[in-house]
Parts: sequence; C-alpha cells; structure tokens
Amino acid sequence: LATDLGISANILGGTIEEIGTRPFGNLLISVPHDRGDQARAFLETHGLTTEVLGLSANLIPILWESTLQTLYMVAMSTLLGTIIGAPLGIFLATSRRGELLSAPVLNAVLGLIVHAARSTPFIILVVAIIPLTRLLAGTSIGTNAAIVPLTIAATPFIARLIEGAIREVDQGLVEAARSFGATPLQIVRKVLVPEALPAIALGLVRGPGDIGAVQLGTQIAAGGKCITGR
Repeated sequence: LATDLGISANILGGTIEEIGTRPFGNLLISVPHDRGDQARAFLETHGLTTEVLGLSANLIPILWESTLQTLYMVAMSTLLGTIIGAPLGIFLATSRRGELLSAPVLNAVLGLIVHAARSTPFIILVVAIIPLTRLLAGTSIGTNAAIVPLTIAATPFIARLIEGAIREVDQGLVEAARSFGATPLQIVRKVLVPEALPAIALGLVRGPGDIGAVQLGTQIAAGGKCITGR
C-alpha cells in the first residue's frame, strides 16, 4: 500500500492467521485523511474488505477494549511481579555479609541475575522466552501471553525497589529489636517491612512496571491495539 501509492501507512494493530494457504484476520491501518479513499480503493481491488473508522464513534469500542487490555496487563504483571519480587527484594536487602540473613554468595548470584534481567531490552526478552510463554500461557500471542514477559520484566524492578526501601530503614531500629532478642525473621516481618512499607507503596504506585514495555507488548504479543492521534 505505502509503496504502490507513495503514501504514509502505519499498522496500528490487528491479528493475522494463516488458514491453509490464505491469510485471515483484521488490521487497523492509519493513512493520511486526504488519501483515505485512494487507499480504500486500492485495498478493495486486492480482494480486501475495508471499513473506514476515522475519528468517529466506531473507534470507541476499539479504544475501550484496548484500554481494558492494557489495564489488565499492567495490573496482572504488577501483582505477579510483586508476589515474586517482594521476597526476592527482602532477601537481597538482608543477605549481604554480616546482615540478618547473611548469605553473601547467594546474594551475589541473585543480584547478578536481577541486574541482567533489568538490563535486557524488552523485545529481546519477549523473543527469548517464547517457549516459556507457550508453556505457561498455552500460546505466545494474546493478552495473557504478554503477561509472562511483562511479569519477568517487572519482577527485578520491584525487587530492587523493595531492596532500596528496606535499606533506607534506620539501622537503629534493627539494633533495638536485636537487643530485645528478636530473631532475624521477626526483625524482617515486624520492623523492616512495616517501616519500609510507605516507600514501597509509593514506588509501586508511581512506577507499576515499564509503560514502554506494555506498549511494545501490545504490538508484539498481545491482542491490544496501539491507538495514536495525529
């Protein structure tokens, strides 16, 4: 379309499946307003059924569906990332040499894994874990499938957030708890986590995952549609 007509055409979203030797599905394509009729005629001459949406009420169901899908992906990946990242962050914050749960070797290994996961570009992560996504979600395409890489991307972010919040807790409180005979787990559960909770909650509210990753996930793996205005 763009090559033959010499116009700007962008694929905003859609799903294409091949049945036998023929492709079936839907594509949402953006073209300049003054070239819409020309683009529509071109597509129909190639046997494609078109529907002009424009900036009309027809876009409302698409926008609503896409909004719900995005909120669902953000909520689920944040929830699952917190469930996995919270204990990981607590352990990283309390397991260096001489700390409450001293395990320096394991701390170093987990820290390296978390750092590597945070440094991996999201698009590479999506492709690299396709087998895992298929194993967990049953498919590598769709909203549920996108939650797998989004969760993996959010987990190290949340783990580091919780680690930082716990390390900011006044160590005097820890020493006071120790002087009263509290065990390491009691100190973590009754001192560190409650004191760090406001900072953790603020961090989770301000940054529930990478929004850029969510947008990329909708275009690569999810059923959502990326709607842009010009």
